[in-house]
Amino acid sequence: DFEKGSAKRLDVIQVKSGNMLSVIVDGPEHQPFTNAWRNAIAYGTDYSKVTVQELWEKAQIIYKGYPALLEAAKIQLFGGQ
Repeated sequence: DFEKGSAKRLDVIQVKSGNMLSVIVDGPEHQPFTNAWRNAIAYGTDYSKVTVQELWEKAQIIYKGYPALLEAAKIQLFGGQ
């Protein structure tokens, strides 16, 4: 889960409330993604120092094997470029 709150704090993506891409995952899939993002970007991180490229690199690892999630992250980060 690339959380909307994290995206806003990072100030690298223009996210309007309720205007972030979503991909449906079932309950058992959701928690491992959340945990992976928490491990990738620790609480207390100075988000102003995290780049879009770093997010993309982490997303490629976290969403490996989940092409719909990876594509949604790519579109959100780069506008689908």
